Amino acid sequence: MGKEISFSNASMLGLVTSLKFIQIYVFLELIGMYSYLLIRFWLTQLIILIYKICCYLIFLFTNTLLTVAFNYLKFLRMLTPSVG
Repeated sequence: MGKEISFSNASMLGLVTSLKFIQIYVFLELIGMYSYLLIRFWLTQLIILIYKICCYLIFLFTNTLLTVAFNYLKFLRMLTPSVG
């Protein structure tokens, strides 16, 4: 039980303290993987399968939104002239 909690806490702490886009993406994927595996462990009913699919779709949507937002910010930074 301790290893699973450590993995979850390390993933969340890494997401909060990450400074680069690739780090945010990797730690977000680790949290998604942990959630998927946690739900898969309790897969005994049909409702859990629905939760697993919803969890995957939410993480897919958030990863896509995060990628679009960072690319938009990069595009805005390209348009502004650099000083100095």
